[in-house]
Amino acid sequence: MRSLSLPFGVWVAGALAFGASVAAAAETSGDATPRISLEEAAPIPHHHVGIFAGGATRFTSEEEGETETGVALGMEYEYRFARHWGTGLLAEGILSAHPRDAILVVPLNWHPWEWLKLSAAPGVEFVTDGPEQFVMRLGAAYEFELGAFNIAPEVSVDLSRNAQTLVYGLSVGRRF
Repeated sequence: MRSLSLPFGVWVAGALAFGASVAAAAETSGDATPRISLEEAAPIPHHHVGIFAGGATRFTSEEEGETETGVALGMEYEYRFARHWGTGLLAEGILSAHPRDAILVVPLNWHPWEWLKLSAAPGVEFVTDGPEQFVMRLGAAYEFELGAFNIAPEVSVDLSRNAQTLVYGLSVGRRF
């Protein structure tokens, strides 16, 4: 059986010609609907403020083997600088016997869909029994619109040097 051997340039030229013909056919397909960007179609509010209430379960190292659960309360602000991206400030405290009193983080939020939020937030963990330490919060929330407000179930995990904390609950917020 004999193979067809063409120079590489011929293959590239053929692929480009095929791509151009497909693009030209798509442009002249008879679709008279004007194309607009998502930014023009539905502008989004740039600001969001919210309060959070829920629980927090702290898992310490295997040597200590302790687990504690307490009440978590917090507040957040987000500025959407692009349709799918936002940043802001989040402060949260835990009311229990946790050695951690509070965290202050700066989240980078990705909104792949309008109401879904995925976050990565580096920050500081303030502890009662020692110095402040670095914490990384990874989280997700899904907002449901209720008139001018929204409510969102949230789940996050805080990763620090000595422990991991699972935070879960509801936030109520408003976009403007």
